[in-house]
Amino acid sequence: MENTSYLYDTLVRVLSHHAHWLDLRHLKTLAWMMVGLINSYSISLGAWTPFVISRARYSQSTVRRFRRWLDNDKIEVQTLSGPLIQQALGGGLANGSLWPWIPPCCGTRTASCACP
Repeated sequence: MENTSYLYDTLVRVLSHHAHWLDLRHLKTLAWMMVGLINSYSISLGAWTPFVISRARYSQSTVRRFRRWLDNDKIEVQTLSGPLIQQALGGGLANGSLWPWIPPCCGTRTASCACP
């Protein structure tokens, strides 16, 4: 779990540079979700719970926390993820060659999005 908390701290530091957080708890929950996703290699919310350090006694509690975050209408995913994706692709690739392959609807909650 030592690597988990280091990854979490790093993600919180990177994500906190973004100015559009309405609540610090939103940022922390996203960081834990990213830790779980990275470590579990799975998109299942339940698979992320072993990598989360929290006071929750049951993994169901953590899954509910993640589900509430995902269903929260006050969190504007596109507003938060757009600059982060641009920074990751711009900083990670010299010419940003992958950017045209990402559909503009990614990060939105629309039914018409053709994202995988």
